[in-house]
Amino acid sequence: MSVRSRDLFLYAALLFAPLAVADSAKPGIDPRVDALLHDMGDYLKGASEFSFRTEVNYDQVLASGQKILHGRNAEVAMRRPDRLHILVNGDLVHERMWYNGQTFILLNLWDHEYVKVEVPPRIDEALDVMARKYGISSPVSDVLYSDAYAVLSENVVTGEYIGQSVVRGVPTHHLAFTQKNIDWQLWIEDGANPVPRKAVITYKNVTSSPQFTVWLSDWNFSPRLADSLFDFLPPDGARQVEIRPIDQ
Repeated sequence: MSVRSRDLFLYAALLFAPLAVADSAKPGIDPRVDALLHDMGDYLKGASEFSFRTEVNYDQVLASGQKILHGRNAEVAMRRPDRLHILVNGDLVHERMWYNGQTFILLNLWDHEYVKVEVPPRIDEALDVMARKYGISSPVSDVLYSDAYAVLSENVVTGEYIGQSVVRGVPTHHLAFTQKNIDWQLWIEDGANPVPRKAVITYKNVTSSPQFTVWLSDWNFSPRLADSLFDFLPPDGARQVEIRPIDQ
């Protein structure tokens, strides 16, 4: 893989690695917050397939300490337990990802280079391998896991209910969490469809405390996804490149 492509992939991975947050018994988490997070996780867990869109803004901190704001959009489609497709277009990255239960493929649409990795036959395990072994994860990978509640609640120290809020016209519950190295906020849709509508992460252990903000929209739980969406066909001129584990 070219240096430019590798840098983009790793930069994305650092920004979008899974959050990881807890058990409802933790004294620092408001029971109402825990219940709302649990309801969201159960709602997503109950869906056999779904699609949604994301809009992301995130800070890049220059050597001078100045923050530069970048953006990216993504279209995400998944079918449990073993199909995933993501299209990403942004300031620093333009790529597509496919997972078909056997391989994970990431295509850099600028360089027309792609990597192909053998992974386990379920989305959860495949995401773990790509994140931990290769430093690559999807922008909002937490909500793709079969138990988003467990992933989101693994390392939380405190969880507070901030209040009701409106995110782009949608009534939501605004929650705030702290962890050792990050603070994060989550807006969950109020009502019968408790999907995440917005999240903000602040990286406390990084110079200038950069932020990552994502809006999630166009949720569809009956998308009728075509099988071909998850099949990778190399475009003309595309070249497969190797990718080494991040500990090598």
